[in-house]
Amino acid sequence: MLYNDDDKKKPQNKKPQFNSGAFKHAIGMVESSGGKNLMNTSSSASGKYQFLYNLIRKDPDMKGVSRRDFINNPDLQEKIMDKALAGKLDGYAYGEKYAQRLQDKYKTNYNLNEVGAIVHFLGPGNARRFLKDPTTFKVPGKTNASVEEYLGRFNENFNQHELENSHKIGSDFDIESFDNKSPRDIHMSKMIQPIDNTRVSQPRFQEINYKE
Repeated sequence: MLYNDDDKKKPQNKKPQFNSGAFKHAIGMVESSGGKNLMNTSSSASGKYQFLYNLIRKDPDMKGVSRRDFINNPDLQEKIMDKALAGKLDGYAYGEKYAQRLQDKYKTNYNLNEVGAIVHFLGPGNARRFLKDPTTFKVPGKTNASVEEYLGRFNENFNQHELENSHKIGSDFDIESFDNKSPRDIHMSKMIQPIDNTRVSQPRFQEINYKE
């Protein structure tokens, strides 16, 4: 189909926008199998989203809350995640706006949701190092997944959530943007098959109280 200069509307490939609902679902599934595995025995990662307790405990909403209290309080886990996504979690560089800054700075082809997932997995400092030079970056630790493996599982759960909720009023799902996913996105969404009762936890090397 041909277009002339008078055409005001032409089809465009839209970049997927940040979908907080699908993002939270995907992170929860990757990190804790949807809230089944709430305590990491090798670090302070805790709760559905496996935030490092040693870092979040200084937030005002965590005052007087022990690690055990946090694990047993699903509503507080959601509140902390929502604060992080809004960029209001004390001492955390996180959320859509921070992902946008990294995407713009490093001119990466990863979409906002993927950049946000990379920050969750690596922490802000190592996320920047990865985005700056993804070909040579190595995830520290012997048992941690690679970034591609983490994103493979993240995208699979993210896409599933979007499809299942596409009918809801006010959904952020955009069927056109899903149909126009890049070959890299499609490949990664199929590359890693989820394993029951396993999770990929945040590395223990996440930087403490990092702010940019």
